[in-house]
Amino acid sequence: MNNKVQTTDEAVKLLNQIGVKNVSSNCQKRNGTVVLQLPFKRMFPNGKMYNVKLASYQSGYVRNISGFLFGPYQINRRTAVVGLPNTSIMIPDEGDRLVYLTNHIFKNYIRNANAVLVGCKGAVAGKLNKTTW
Repeated sequence: MNNKVQTTDEAVKLLNQIGVKNVSSNCQKRNGTVVLQLPFKRMFPNGKMYNVKLASYQSGYVRNISGFLFGPYQINRRTAVVGLPNTSIMIPDEGDRLVYLTNHIFKNYIRNANAVLVGCKGAVAGKLNKTTW
């Protein structure tokens, strides 16, 4: 199962199939930010469940902005330069950011789903056809 989404059309189709919602506010939309809420929640040892939200910014950053975090953290790939701190690789095109986010969702939340995700495999398995992933 080494399939990867290659195009924006594939990304939109898969995100719609699994029930990902665009929950961007009007201000975020004006600024070119897209916030996606996944159709499942993450549970922590204390028993609380939190929505999983990922954001794509016009600047090229891609971040996890879920409510269980102290603050948003970058999920952009990083490049290592000897003697310098790691720097994020910006993704300037909105379509490329959507493809990157879709691949990130499938790699980190769906393929590797475990007990911390509630309703993930059952919800997704019923919505995706067997040939997709």
